Amino acid sequence: MSGRGEILPCLEAVYNCSSFQFRCNNGFCISKYRKCNSHPDCTDGSDEGAFCANHTCFPSYFKCDGYKCIPLSYRCNGRRNCRDGSDERNCPDVKCSSYQWKCPNSNICIHKMRRCNGLANCEDGADEAGCNVTTAEGCREGYFRCLGGSCLPNNWRCDGHKDCESGSDENSTCITKACPAQRFRCKTGLCIPKRWICDNINDCGDNSDEGAAQNCPSPTFRCPYGHQSKVCDGKTDCPGGTDESTTC
Repeated sequence: MSGRGEILPCLEAVYNCSSFQFRCNNGFCISKYRKCNSHPDCTDGSDEGAFCANHTCFPSYFKCDGYKCIPLSYRCNGRRNCRDGSDERNCPDVKCSSYQWKCPNSNICIHKMRRCNGLANCEDGADEAGCNVTTAEGCREGYFRCLGGSCLPNNWRCDGHKDCESGSDENSTCITKACPAQRFRCKTGLCIPKRWICDNINDCGDNSDEGAAQNCPSPTFRCPYGHQSKVCDGKTDCPGGTDESTTC
């Protein structure tokens, strides 16, 4: 509106688009790569429409049966990137690794531990079909269910590593649980490898795997002049007594 109360029409923005750009009907410029990608990038949607049916994708792109262009790297990657799934048709058969399981109706390889874990990892849920659910928790024999719903091997519970999404496999019930052979039970209840005891690393979190609690030898460190010495053993080994500092 002008100072005299006149209503002036809005002028459409008109830009000089480069050869690498597409001009929208309202005058704005977008990248040519965004034209006919099944998503309106022009504010007026003029980059999408019936004309896209005859659109030719750039050399490094694959055209879906519709008209969407996707990067060639998405072709036969085991995931449906085209809405019609045309990017996963006529693909060479993928061989999964020995620790993986192949979804029967796609080229997706999942970890064997995800097979029958209570969650669909294949797009069609084929990894949860025909599973022998025998436990009260709804997992197959030898597995337990996390609070998040996934099923994990029993020996992953209370092993000192949070494997469940919520960490529910390492809760307060672990404190009273006995550790398997070759494992050390921390005061917190965590089970850690016995070789981690007295390695000068607080693996338990409460330091119960280190220090006087395990009769660990005094830690060694290097004196300023290169000599290896014991720390805080009551004997001065380094010049200047740096091994028996006030931190002892």
